Amino acid sequence: MTTVQVWAGVDARGVASLNVVSDSRISWDGAQHWDFGRKVFYCQRHPHVFAYWGHVLFPALALTQITDQIDQGVTTGTGPEQWRNVITEQLSLMVRGFPATEEFTIVHLGRHGVGMTSTFYVQTFQYKPRLARWDVRDLSMPTQSGVVIRGGSGAQPIKEFDKERAGRVGEGTSRAAYITFVEWLNSQSDPSTGGAPQLCRLIRIGAAEPVGVIHNRGRFFMGAPVPHVDASQRANWHNDLFEIADVQTRKRAEGAQRHT
Repeated sequence: MTTVQVWAGVDARGVASLNVVSDSRISWDGAQHWDFGRKVFYCQRHPHVFAYWGHVLFPALALTQITDQIDQGVTTGTGPEQWRNVITEQLSLMVRGFPATEEFTIVHLGRHGVGMTSTFYVQTFQYKPRLARWDVRDLSMPTQSGVVIRGGSGAQPIKEFDKERAGRVGEGTSRAAYITFVEWLNSQSDPSTGGAPQLCRLIRIGAAEPVGVIHNRGRFFMGAPVPHVDASQRANWHNDLFEIADVQTRKRAEGAQRHT
């Protein structure tokens, strides 16, 4: 299946960032799995990010088409409500004739406006094949840094894992949400969750920002291993402690804040 976590970073002025992380494992009948499956999709020109949990095939195919359409201006919206309606209509058209037998959920992270007056929003689109229906929800934003939603096979286990670690250093920060996810992922407690984290975020300006990860000493970008990196690469990188990392040395970047 999949485990996805969305969390917000909040400062004195409100929500300053939205982040999504997923695992990379795709499983077949609980017996076989592949640890390089894409689960996070982002727009390169606009502030939109998508991820999914549940049945893999439809969202894995459809989300690339949707992000391409948004980037090229083929699909447009002006605010959370309009984007919710546009995406629901697009998904409803695309799912017609698709032989889905299992439920799946798509989560959408967006930003309306730019700068200090911008607002962030998270929406979920759950498809129920037996009813041939989409259940769409707008999620509330937290007033302090923390998780907005967890979904997939690991949602409840990671919630319990997080509770067990209450009171740790950094609790209530954006980095704590990521560290909890990575530590739980490394615990291998859910056989349907595995591989490297896939990380992407929205901040108050610019388009979606995919983030490379240094995970267990390996380099990964959107779940895929990166054996060689050119010095001119443009991506930002974080390690398992959510510290800014040097992609070449795979260590905390010089001058970067240390996390514990």
